[in-house]
Amino acid sequence: MATIAFPRLVRVATHRTHARPRLGLRDTVDLFVYGRTAVDCEECGTSLRPSRAIWRGAHPYCSVEHEAADSF
Repeated sequence: MATIAFPRLVRVATHRTHARPRLGLRDTVDLFVYGRTAVDCEECGTSLRPSRAIWRGAHPYCSVEHEAADSF
């Protein structure tokens, strides 16, 4: 009985090489709600998640102390 030789299956890249990096759930929610995944404190420039920031209008702060210091 003759054996049938199957060609080796070549794995084809199914992902896009220039795609955006995958975002986690928190990043996706922050992007949907706030329009960005990171903000900088107006007082000190520290980068943080928008959901963790303290907001006064459109200005994000990393702590209540920085918000109070900038309001006077």
